[in-house]
Amino acid sequence: MKKIFSLLAAIAVAAGLSAGGAAAAAGNDPASYNGFLQSLKLSEAAQQVPVPAAPENGAPTMLFSRSAGKITVGINPNRELLYTILHLTAFSEKLRNGRMPALAAAALADLGKFKGHPAVAELDHQGALNWEKGFCYDAFSDYYSYFSDLPEGRRIYDYDDDFLARVLRGQSKAEKIAYLDAYWEKVRDFHKTAGFAGFFKKNAGLYQSYADSVYRNLPPMDAVKLHEDFHAEPGFEHFYIVPSPLNLPPGGSFGGRRGKSIFNHMGYGFNDGEAVKLLILHEFGHSFCNPVADKYAAELGKYGFLMEGLAADMKKKAYTTWQTVMDELLVRAVHARLLLRMDGKDAAELFLQREISYDKFVFIRDFYNLLEVYENDRGTYPTLYEFYPRLADALSNWELAEVVEPLNVDVWTTPVGETLVIDWAVPTGYGYAAGLRDRDTVTAVDGQKAGPAFFLTMENGRTYALSVTREDGRQETISLTTLSQRTQRPVRKPR
Repeated sequence: MKKIFSLLAAIAVAAGLSAGGAAAAAGNDPASYNGFLQSLKLSEAAQQVPVPAAPENGAPTMLFSRSAGKITVGINPNRELLYTILHLTAFSEKLRNGRMPALAAAALADLGKFKGHPAVAELDHQGALNWEKGFCYDAFSDYYSYFSDLPEGRRIYDYDDDFLARVLRGQSKAEKIAYLDAYWEKVRDFHKTAGFAGFFKKNAGLYQSYADSVYRNLPPMDAVKLHEDFHAEPGFEHFYIVPSPLNLPPGGSFGGRRGKSIFNHMGYGFNDGEAVKLLILHEFGHSFCNPVADKYAAELGKYGFLMEGLAADMKKKAYTTWQTVMDELLVRAVHARLLLRMDGKDAAELFLQREISYDKFVFIRDFYNLLEVYENDRGTYPTLYEFYPRLADALSNWELAEVVEPLNVDVWTTPVGETLVIDWAVPTGYGYAAGLRDRDTVTAVDGQKAGPAFFLTMENGRTYALSVTREDGRQETISLTTLSQRTQRPVRKPR
């Protein structure tokens, strides 16, 4: 299986749209904006004229959209506007962590003079809606979907209770609603004052290249049907993949649901078929799996003490509650079962090893194995709602204990033939400290073939000799010693 993670692909800017006439195209009355939308028809085959948001099914405007079955790939300008505003905050430097996507650089260059706008200030360090106060990750990602297309920008949905629970903590529900509505007015003003429509048009070629790349890399197997068959619940009409090159943190991807539409807001891997497939399986999976796990929250709460052995690692991924971890666990276990159907046993096994070793979802193999029972007895268990108590009960076999375990080497790879190509050697990781770099190729380990799971299965205290070919063709041998830590983890109870 190819890489589980990839950096934002560097896609060349497609030529074709000048900034000439941008001011006129960015007009903010509906007639001029419709004219602007019409002007974005870069190629008839690749782009459809957007239509107004449809409250009855949650369908947003998608520019440069293309469809395959129930899947539609396209760009949403409202969402790009919000992330543009976030990139203009001082806090965004921390979120970017040294990475600067092409469109973020363009936004800072073209719209940087609007850093003092109230919509920007509200998201920055001192603002009530800043990232560290909860308006972050999937909550920030979802916000745009409650509103019609700008410049109208009318709220067309009630805020969900779970969305409200994550933002403006300490305020009443009514206060939160009023504050969020008032903030949207600032967003509308930024759209007008900064001439965002002109910025979007100027960069439309780049946006279209992202949408086209994702469409070309859709998996040949019908992933939507896999989801629907597994859950016996084909209740969604639209499956949107929304390439989001301005996502923060860079490379972040988020699911979402509005009415009968579900979303994969995709922040990386636009030109990578494996990344597209992974995110289709994962992000769409949340809309099916989360309601199941949430229904059994009380039962799962009995095992919440196990979070003590996972909290530090899960916090790095913004999973701060036991229930969130349980939602993610089910999504990932189902993901592995679907991957088994798509790519076979080896691909599923590599995915499981990564989830256990890197992401610390130590219970996933128990869930994965039990889900085979579910698949083979759909007469007794028509849906996961009926089967989930068996999954929850599997947690009774675990307890907390002190262990010595290998530290993550923080190297992300793609198996290519009998070698491992390094996509990203995290600069703070000990693999990088040993000398591994992006685009290195590991050709052998201790004179033997480098297996696809090598970096996931390194043994405590062992030193390995890695034969490495650098990007420029130079061949070197790197000595890599596994670093370990003593920590508390959930472990299986003795039999």
